[in-house]
Amino acid sequence: MHRNITNRKDRIWQSGILLALLSSLLLSSMARLREGKFAFISSSVIELPEPVLGFKRSFLVRDPDAHAMQLIER
Repeated sequence: MHRNITNRKDRIWQSGILLALLSSLLLSSMARLREGKFAFISSSVIELPEPVLGFKRSFLVRDPDAHAMQLIER
């Protein structure tokens, strides 16, 4: 899912990518991204305090073009 938010008053454009993964893929995805030398925003997997819609854990990483991606466990 790709989300775009525009704030016309300040003319700020934010873009982000949200990837929902199965539980078994979250940690392996993190390991593979670390091997690929991606820049991590999160220091580790974060437990979401109040899971919404089945989302439990998440982490943030930057893609090669420096866009933020959130990988989230479902």
